[in-house]
Amino acid sequence: DCSRPGDIVLDPCAGSGTVLLAAHHAGRRGAAIEIDPLYVDTAIRRIEAVTGLKATLPDGRTFQQVEQDRSTEEQ
Repeated sequence: DCSRPGDIVLDPCAGSGTVLLAAHHAGRRGAAIEIDPLYVDTAIRRIEAVTGLKATLPDGRTFQQVEQDRSTEEQ
């Protein structure tokens, strides 16, 4: 192991969130950076499905609320 339980694992090119899921399963916290919004959405959905946790922004909005806001803005 190159990290300890509770450490933060940084993934600067997160893609579909594989490193974040591995960090979760290893008892680490994950931080990720991803420039492509489609990959961000994919990673969030995948992580929520696997962990049962809900992604939230600092203002308290969930991923589902952000998706609803986006679809309203597009109309």
